[in-house]
Amino acid sequence: MEVLSNIFFEEPDGEIYYDILNSQGKEWLIGSKDIRTAFEIYQPTAIKGKILKSFFPCICRFPFVYSRLHIKKKKLKLQPEIEHILQRTFGNDVSISCFGGTPCVHQKAVIQIYRNLKILGYCKVARSQDVGYLFDKECENLNYLREKSVDSIPEVLFRCDLDDLKLFCQSSVKDKSGQTIDRMTEKHWLFLANLYNKTRTVIKFEETDYYALLKRVKKNAVVLKETDLEIVQRACELISKKYNNSTVEFGFYHGDFTPWNTVIENGKIKVFDFEYASFAIQGIDGYPVDIEVKMLEGQPVISIIGLGDQAVKEAAERIQAAIDESGYVFPKKRVIISLAPSDKKKSGSHFDLAMAVGVLCQNGDIGVKNLKEWDQNKLDAEFDYIINRDKATAPEEKVRVFELLSLDEKDIEEGYPGFLEKAYNGEIKLEDYENLLYNRCWARKYRITLPDIEWEKIHEGVNKQIKKMVEMGENQPYSRRTIFEEDKEYFLPEEWKVHETIKNFLDENILMFEKNKTLYINLMRKEPLRGLTEMQNKRFNKFDIDMAEATSEGFEKIPNEDKEDFVVYFKKMWQFNISVSDYKAELSKDGFPHLRESLIQFQNKCKEGKKYISEIHVKSLIEVVNNLIDQQKQKSEEESRCLEENS
Repeated sequence: MEVLSNIFFEEPDGEIYYDILNSQGKEWLIGSKDIRTAFEIYQPTAIKGKILKSFFPCICRFPFVYSRLHIKKKKLKLQPEIEHILQRTFGNDVSISCFGGTPCVHQKAVIQIYRNLKILGYCKVARSQDVGYLFDKECENLNYLREKSVDSIPEVLFRCDLDDLKLFCQSSVKDKSGQTIDRMTEKHWLFLANLYNKTRTVIKFEETDYYALLKRVKKNAVVLKETDLEIVQRACELISKKYNNSTVEFGFYHGDFTPWNTVIENGKIKVFDFEYASFAIQGIDGYPVDIEVKMLEGQPVISIIGLGDQAVKEAAERIQAAIDESGYVFPKKRVIISLAPSDKKKSGSHFDLAMAVGVLCQNGDIGVKNLKEWDQNKLDAEFDYIINRDKATAPEEKVRVFELLSLDEKDIEEGYPGFLEKAYNGEIKLEDYENLLYNRCWARKYRITLPDIEWEKIHEGVNKQIKKMVEMGENQPYSRRTIFEEDKEYFLPEEWKVHETIKNFLDENILMFEKNKTLYINLMRKEPLRGLTEMQNKRFNKFDIDMAEATSEGFEKIPNEDKEDFVVYFKKMWQFNISVSDYKAELSKDGFPHLRESLIQFQNKCKEGKKYISEIHVKSLIEVVNNLIDQQKQKSEEESRCLEENS
């Protein structure tokens, strides 16, 4: 095989290898040292291959047997340059086996390096420039995932070129004890859930790999039959219509997530081959870009520096037009915008907003305390408001969403009675109540007569809406806060009372916390381990008795193979939650002690039933809970101290 000939050459005093060639053109060179470990690179799916792998350590002693199986015995040596690099990385006393790769345009050889029954790593070798690009991509992918604390994946050891050979080496995630299976299991789905939770982000639909794929499908669908073509084109149109010019949430995906690219070792799944993985972003070039804005005296013009493409350079006109159309005056100065790091290529229009905000901040038009704060829910709510405002045609709807000075007198006359009736019954959104308060304030200022309002009924309506949201678990985003603490003097006491009720509910994120608590309890009772992986990025303001009982119940029912992971995920999750400001130690004073008592009872049952392995796991969890109780106690003391200082 051409690829293998770039790695090995025949030599009379070379190492002994067994050359296996199957009917599909795949070739393996199995090292003769520690034959069972050497055969770990051979992962057959057919029965014949599995039998060969199991019995070859025995039949390799009988040449007449393996020759009948078309297996050749060869004496080979590594090419000196490759041998030198591998020895520099792993030492001199290593053994290797090699797979020639699947015959295709992206064919590559894979060298397995091992020593003393332990697999040390894998080195991929290819001649193609396209495959070299895949190596670069896999290197970036693995480094990115390690930064995101995704475990059970390989570590990058080196990436280099030898003349026209491309090499990429990574550590091994499997050993001889690892088990490769031919089907997807619960552990596979848990890994994908964990991968998504640790890497998810919101991006423009047009910047996703999915969008690029959709375009290719639509373009190439012309080869299909007429009926099939119509179905495919219609599907593409519907998807595009729904998501065009919108943002979507994506997480990192593997790209080739199959059972043979995973191994289960000691009850834990480990995953490799991330060369086709992506973040659902075209080009997967995910690095932070700092945008710096400087203003100088001179002709009003924007200069953008920092290795940007044509789309970035054209942002100057877009920014100036956006600032003018937003009611601001573009500064009468020369504006220099720097995109750092300057040595990395920037492309696309997604820097526009940050650059525009930077210009407005420098000019003193807006003040932003922390530009890194980004609330997607609030942004979504702002978009929802714009959409609802555009849809509002009936007077009642206009009164609900429009600001006072945008209304006609006819809208006020016809729309207010029905709107107020819904407000009294708790049938409008919380931001609609705020808009009502806002409009009453403007009405007093401009002496515009509005219908009388029964404020006690309005307050009752707000409480009804809040109660309904909590009970239904409804997610009602809220961002258009037009009333702030410094505005209190402009409102009547009964109006401000309504505002404070809304403000306290939203600021304390009661709805979100209650939803997360319900979700946690349900998952603990149904799929405990999966629940913990999915809840890692959720926020909680307490750990109460209900949650403690669900946790104890979930831990007891899972098998021992999952208990170790349960302890790890539980510790990580609650150490973080206790540390953040949202968490109220006072609300959680009974939760962890209750969990500890339940676990002690479970531990005693394990002792009585002679379930010693379960006892070990429950002991580990009790230790974690004790540490969390100490952490929570410290948090409680800090809360009390802050309360005393504020008093």
